[in-house]
Amino acid sequence: MKNKKVLSLVMSLAMALSLMSPAAGAYESPPLGGQPDPVLHLRTGSVNLHEGSWNDGLMQEEGEAERQLFVVQFNDVITESSKQLLLQNGAEIGDYLPDFAYLVRMNPQQAGSLAAHELIYSVTPYQAEWKDGTILSSQHIQPDTYIISVFRGSESSVAELLQQQAAESAIVHEGYIEAVLSDEQIPQVLRHPDVTFVEPKPKEEVYNDFVTNQIGASTPTGVWSRGLTGKGQVVSVADSGLDSGNLSTLHKDFEGQLHATPAPNPSTGTWSDTNGHGTHVAGTVLGNGAMSDGKYRGTAHGAKLLFQAIGCGGDSICPGDVRELFGTAKQQGASIHTNSWGARFNYSYNANSSRVDEYTFGNKDFTVLFAAGNDGSSNNTVSSPGNAKNTITVGNLLKSNPNQIAPTSSRGYAIDGRIKPDLVVTGSNIISTRSSASSRQPNPNQYYTSLSGTSMATPAVAGSAAIVRQFYIDKKNVTPSSALIKATLINGADDVGYGWMSRETGWGRVNLVNSLSPTDGRQGDFVDNKTGLKTGDSTSYRVKTSAGKPLKISLVWSDYQGAVQAGKQLVNDLDLEVKTPNGEVFKGNCFVQNTASSTCSNYDHVNNVENVYVSTAATGEYTVTIKGYNVPQASQPFALVVSGNEAKIVGEGPDEPAPVELKAPEQLTVTALTYNTVSLSWTDLNGTGQGIKYEVYNQEEKVGTSGTTNYTVTGLIPEQTYTFTVKAVSEQGKASPPSQSVTAKLPAEFEPWEARYAYKLNDLVSYQGSIYKCITAHTSLVSWEPPNVPALWSRVQQ
Repeated sequence: MKNKKVLSLVMSLAMALSLMSPAAGAYESPPLGGQPDPVLHLRTGSVNLHEGSWNDGLMQEEGEAERQLFVVQFNDVITESSKQLLLQNGAEIGDYLPDFAYLVRMNPQQAGSLAAHELIYSVTPYQAEWKDGTILSSQHIQPDTYIISVFRGSESSVAELLQQQAAESAIVHEGYIEAVLSDEQIPQVLRHPDVTFVEPKPKEEVYNDFVTNQIGASTPTGVWSRGLTGKGQVVSVADSGLDSGNLSTLHKDFEGQLHATPAPNPSTGTWSDTNGHGTHVAGTVLGNGAMSDGKYRGTAHGAKLLFQAIGCGGDSICPGDVRELFGTAKQQGASIHTNSWGARFNYSYNANSSRVDEYTFGNKDFTVLFAAGNDGSSNNTVSSPGNAKNTITVGNLLKSNPNQIAPTSSRGYAIDGRIKPDLVVTGSNIISTRSSASSRQPNPNQYYTSLSGTSMATPAVAGSAAIVRQFYIDKKNVTPSSALIKATLINGADDVGYGWMSRETGWGRVNLVNSLSPTDGRQGDFVDNKTGLKTGDSTSYRVKTSAGKPLKISLVWSDYQGAVQAGKQLVNDLDLEVKTPNGEVFKGNCFVQNTASSTCSNYDHVNNVENVYVSTAATGEYTVTIKGYNVPQASQPFALVVSGNEAKIVGEGPDEPAPVELKAPEQLTVTALTYNTVSLSWTDLNGTGQGIKYEVYNQEEKVGTSGTTNYTVTGLIPEQTYTFTVKAVSEQGKASPPSQSVTAKLPAEFEPWEARYAYKLNDLVSYQGSIYKCITAHTSLVSWEPPNVPALWSRVQQ
């Protein structure tokens, strides 16, 4: 039959989608050769669609025009071409079904046509028996209450069936209906063509008090019990809008929570939230839970809200220049800025990503968070600007299993291989504040609604960041950098089963107790270095710990913005190295099966987050060294956080030999100069064989490095005076005093080329920014411009 065709070509894939278990290599494409037939894995069981009789009536139905549900299974992994094939054949794409299948809606004629394609393994009518989840669970459910999942856009037709059946209760949501059904009504619901699954409604529900419990905020020994609620912090939320857009009718969960009147959208002049997204996000950050007796309080309900309305119709967000967006928020007192939006299907590091890094590098006390996006579950789908380096990028865990990543949550890495997302929490079916100006479905009452996605996970981490900031200010008497806040959250995060620096969960699930108030003898310490390191610099810290618990060491820095045309975005490259009491050396981000640090020959030259996790720490003193491997932009500050059994940073102590005392270079001389270059030479009394290099300075600015005793400084300005010195620098990065200075005044720039002028051999002229040398004496004519007559001119400099 047409729909049993097997793929005969080997597909070339750039990005593959796979739902293999993490133990088997999560989200990695399977081998392309010799694969077994794909199997459809459903909750009701696994089936091979070639082995059943489900397709027997398909050919007879091909003349029908009524659209119904089919499972379209491909021979191999899903690609963009696969989806385009479905769309081109008129299919509405619904859920993805493992392995390699979609649930789609189309008519039988379209199904028959699609089944003939060589990429297709099977096109099969969606069976009622595959929808029946009513017998799969009998524990922790609400009696006779079911969740009826429907194909998108079909809520009204299924609701009409329930009305005809006189269902006792039915509440319609987007994508599903919650209904009370009798045993006799269930089979009729299963036969409805637009129903995709029916299952009992569980008693357990995921909402804000669930998330705050998960991250260690609202538990009996959580951080709230220690007075850490975000008090004194201002969090800015940039999103669609906030509730009614009127202070007199504002949601009571924001009463007393505003730092200032919300900023209206410049294009509309209002801050009302007809979409409902922004109101929900803001409630998760810091809503006070007034309309739920505190049940749906936000993570940092002690903080204040600065809201920036940037919605511009529907689901669209118009943030403008993010540097101005952040700058306005900071000027008004915000130190944390959370953004549950991004550019879908834009995974490259683009101009907006670069601007985020530009602002956060220049404002290192300003913490920015972004949602990773909902483009899962293919690899490398973290959206811009959530793929920026300095953000805290957040992924979404499932409600039913908070140790499992949600299928829609965007996976790492960034396109250049950087670890993203950074952290995860549950963002699935989160109940939070509902905008009265929106049409969002109320749940459980008119004041709240339920939404899912990385948008819902991110504000919970933003609230966590506010609590971390309060902790450092109130408990440690320091104003933390954003790098320290990020390092603290990462250091305390829990691995939920994917391993450290995984594509799915990054550095793990947020745990504020671990980060701020560890128990059972664990304790943490930190360094917030504001001076920074330059190339060749290093600094070391002595860390004492006791055996019995893992030792976790986290290094984070806010990096200089990357160039959008570059293929690698790390600019200022620091290296983390940890020497154990027995002399073993671990480098940052070198893990055995993503579970524990191992020895590596190479440093990480990709990420601006590096970790060493010693799973079985020994009692004694560890030396933690941070090295400036390559820092081309300014100096690079950093944050270091350690935690372990009685772990403590006991001081700086580089485990290095005494530096060599170097003599200053002598006899610095100008050997040649042009209108924009100066050539220098000098002598060195330190001798050879010591790996010495030389740094050349104009006044206090370094203008070059040389491995020999001469150097030509380029890119200078004609007719300007420059003063140069030179320093000798050892392999350890220690510099000599500067040499005596030498001064050079540059001549004027070469005369521009002109017509009807007699030029002699070796005359130099400038033309359109380049310098040309006359190679044949002549009198120039109009149209004999140097680039046009190579027989007369040779370009010597651009």
